[in-house]
Amino acid sequence: MGTSMSFDAIRDLTAEARGRIYATLGSVQVLLVTLGLLNDSDAALWGGAVAALVGFGVAGANSMSTWRTWLYGVLGAAQPLLVAYSVFSDAQASAVAAVVSAALGLGVAAYKTPVI
Repeated sequence: MGTSMSFDAIRDLTAEARGRIYATLGSVQVLLVTLGLLNDSDAALWGGAVAALVGFGVAGANSMSTWRTWLYGVLGAAQPLLVAYSVFSDAQASAVAAVVSAALGLGVAAYKTPVI
């Protein structure tokens, strides 16, 4: 049987390993630009998004808080990519993030509010 990635594996990711990932991102960005696969702007966007996702992924796996905290960080990291690739306009991306955050926050608050 093959092994699968779990939150336990992410939890065990050391600061040294994360440092190596972040350091490698710069080299990968240069390589992708040199090969013509990305331009400088796209490489910067993707490098920042991957770094944020790695950071939020490890933080979420090690956090005692809920998955919502992790999702808020991922939403913030994804917004520049969604705008850059014209999936959303800047205003639309901000509105979607606000609605998702409000829905999650209010939905969970309503669910956890005791009925009198």
